[in-house]
Amino acid sequence: MNVSWRKHLPRTLAALLLGTALALTGCTGDDGKDGADGAAGADGAAGQSAYEIAVANGFTGTEQQWLVEHQGVGPEVCVFCHNGEVARNGSTHQEQYDELFQPDVVVVSNVAYSNDGMNDTVTFNMTKDGADFDCTEADSLNIRFTEYTDSGPTTRFAGVNVNLKDMVTYLGAGVCQNVSAQSASGDLSMLNGLVVVYGEDEIVETIAAAHINLGRFPFAAYQVQGMVDYVSAANATGCENCHTTPYFKHGYIRGDIAQDAMQDENFWACKVCHVDNVDGGHEDWQIAVNDPQRWAEIWNGDALTAAEETQYAYKRRLMNDVHMSHAMEFPYPQPIRTCATCHAGKLTQTLSDDNFLLENCLSCHPVTGGTDTADADGNFAVDTRDMALKTIWENLGVSVLHLQADGSVTAAACNGCHHAADYPNVGDPAGSGKVFSAIHTGYEPRIYYDTAGNRWRDAITASIDSVTLTGTVLDITFSASGSAGGLSADDVVPTVQVSFYGYDTKDFILSNHTRNAAGDRMEKTIGTDNALFTEVDGTAPTWEVTLDLAAYAGDPADFDIVANIASGVIKKAEVIVRPRLDNADGDSLGLNAVSKTIDVTQDGTDPFVDNYFQGDNALVKVEDGCNRCHDQLAITFHSGDRGGSIVVCRSCHVVTSGGSHLEGQSRSIDSYVHAIHRFQAFDIDNIDFDDPVEKARYEEHIEFLFPDFAAINCERCHTDARDIDDGMRKPYDIPDQSKSMPGLLSATDEIPGMNINATPEVVVGPAARACGGCHRAQFIKEDDAGGYIAFNEHTKRFGYRVENDDDDNMLNSIIAYIMGLFE
Repeated sequence: MNVSWRKHLPRTLAALLLGTALALTGCTGDDGKDGADGAAGADGAAGQSAYEIAVANGFTGTEQQWLVEHQGVGPEVCVFCHNGEVARNGSTHQEQYDELFQPDVVVVSNVAYSNDGMNDTVTFNMTKDGADFDCTEADSLNIRFTEYTDSGPTTRFAGVNVNLKDMVTYLGAGVCQNVSAQSASGDLSMLNGLVVVYGEDEIVETIAAAHINLGRFPFAAYQVQGMVDYVSAANATGCENCHTTPYFKHGYIRGDIAQDAMQDENFWACKVCHVDNVDGGHEDWQIAVNDPQRWAEIWNGDALTAAEETQYAYKRRLMNDVHMSHAMEFPYPQPIRTCATCHAGKLTQTLSDDNFLLENCLSCHPVTGGTDTADADGNFAVDTRDMALKTIWENLGVSVLHLQADGSVTAAACNGCHHAADYPNVGDPAGSGKVFSAIHTGYEPRIYYDTAGNRWRDAITASIDSVTLTGTVLDITFSASGSAGGLSADDVVPTVQVSFYGYDTKDFILSNHTRNAAGDRMEKTIGTDNALFTEVDGTAPTWEVTLDLAAYAGDPADFDIVANIASGVIKKAEVIVRPRLDNADGDSLGLNAVSKTIDVTQDGTDPFVDNYFQGDNALVKVEDGCNRCHDQLAITFHSGDRGGSIVVCRSCHVVTSGGSHLEGQSRSIDSYVHAIHRFQAFDIDNIDFDDPVEKARYEEHIEFLFPDFAAINCERCHTDARDIDDGMRKPYDIPDQSKSMPGLLSATDEIPGMNINATPEVVVGPAARACGGCHRAQFIKEDDAGGYIAFNEHTKRFGYRVENDDDDNMLNSIIAYIMGLFE
């Protein structure tokens, strides 16, 4: 139980005892507000509230009494059970995840192969937590040999591949022996290759469709037969950006066996399955982007034709499966052409002319790109039509060189023409085409300005230089500095925003994105008109604007900022600057927004408040969290000027609006991001489920997994602890109600044939909103109406879930009542 709960325990218990009535649900609808609403507080919105209607019908109590007695509104009491002892909370989720994928607990050593002319024998030692371990007790144990042929860039492992596991015997003292009848390849010690022992112990869950085991203790070790000097062009540490650390493919195959400190062993264990001479089995990935209609038929059970098996044939090598799945199967969270994510330090090897082969091109590029319309928000598979080889060649006017008469791809090696002048003589000695490294630098140009991995955000930066509050007028000066890639701070076009925190919480009670009656928002782009702002200096790279807080109100229906400051509802605001920088093609480049929290309760210059849910008190990691997977936050789903800060994201993703793109969720960043990473689909009401492609895309999307293989790794995104009221608590535990306001959940959509339909927009507490972001998403994906209703009823009984009204009076009343308990 956190300190702030203890401080207010008598009042919260009193409210709990009164809050026994259950709210009824009925009407339908989606919020669809796009920021039009969202302000809440002492003044509320125009229109007759439900309480006023109750008074007109004879109710004589106060509004708070009416909320408690007739709407069941009282503080959430989740923490009494969800404290890690009686029931799970965020910390126990993390503890459960931390039990998975533990390296070096089960250790295999001394792998040795021998052959007596009749049998292949493999012996090895196994310990668990330092003690001898009977390998026959392991949940999973595999032993394979793969031959290292090294006859070219695409045939390094293209020889014998043998499953050696057969009769496994424990000999005692930690020694295991496996004996199998000699394979047709004879004595494997006469071949160059790897004998790999791998598996895991204490498997807790198997996800068969994804070939993933969630287990506690994966293990792997190898013995080299003859000579193996394979060095991958990729790094397992690149996989760790999004996946487990250490990286375990499928949950148990270690990306870097880490057995010999002198040897680069990246992906050695993977090579026992991902060999270069066996056909791959995911032709549907290519078909999904080449011919979506045909892919939908295959998704629904149609078999590949013989012609398709030939047309889309590929080898199972790791490069193909990784590139294809990341570029074609699921919505990869960063631009696929950022090769450096996986190939850091090895780009010269990766992009050498030796590797400019058609197979490598086809592993990322579709040929035609299909005809379907991909979701701009990244709902479904990545839209790769602009990457289609035919489109690229036609745009360059060179398609005749690359396509045969029937429209198929010319099979010749690309490096026959695309090579440096000193490349071995293959077809075109002079090298008439661009070399591989000139076409692909390995870096996404919207994020990086050169081929050395230097980022726009580090070269060109924004700052808030001064904020002065005089009466109701904010004077804000801000600037940009730096230059790179032919652009400079003078080319920046900034937007300044101001949002207001409510009740000393982390949440904004009035967002910069919320319009007033005149349609104005508290966000101004330099050079554009906004009646709320005065542009004092619009000349780059230093700007100055003023904002009169009193100008936002003026109509009785508007939120009165000044009155809410006077009443104590608002004490702090966030000043934000988004520095937009476009290149010659009009692409928004990846810069970091900046923000500062200010105290608006008294006049003064630079009334900055340090570390207000930022810095040491941040809830979410950006650089070591979001950007590990997204590379530069906002590039792939917003404009590039929104990077660097979750506080900036929260200024629009507010609790006072429902998630218009996500049914049953809040626009609040906690609900929104949880649901997105649980792979709930956007805009389900716009999906034509009678269209086989749209239906299949939806079904595929909701089956995707969080890249850590389990969504309970809270610390992938969240900081591990923060200091509140002199007590340490995890930011992913049950939310502190004194620091997070009630919020809105959007209605669910009316979808013919689905079980979850037409629940209304409702007001809920912070735990129902944030924790429910994951849990509701799962019920929605499964279309489990029973589970969805039960979950909602659970959060209502131990908190509140009240239907909102059109004017947000219910939202406003509940916020004022609940937050009043913590004054």
